[in-house]
Amino acid sequence: MVERRALGVIASALLVLLSISRSYMEGGITTEVWAYLLLTPIPVAMALTGGGAEKIDDRIEEWVDESGDVDVDTTDEPLEMGFDVPVL
Repeated sequence: MVERRALGVIASALLVLLSISRSYMEGGITTEVWAYLLLTPIPVAMALTGGGAEKIDDRIEEWVDESGDVDVDTTDEPLEMGFDVPVL
């Protein structure tokens, strides 16, 4: 069986070659040529994103929140400290 990554690169290369050949046959860049070029990254993206979920599931760890509570001094008035009072 052909590897998924190789299949994506081959499909993307075929789309580029197809767009170049259509551009040469029609004598310019048309909407069809742009469509082939815009579709080119899709097979590569599908090839690069597939098959990684099984490997990632093994490395899941629990994170512990070590930040703790932060004490904030609220005894001073905001106006005395230089802050403006927002007006809605």
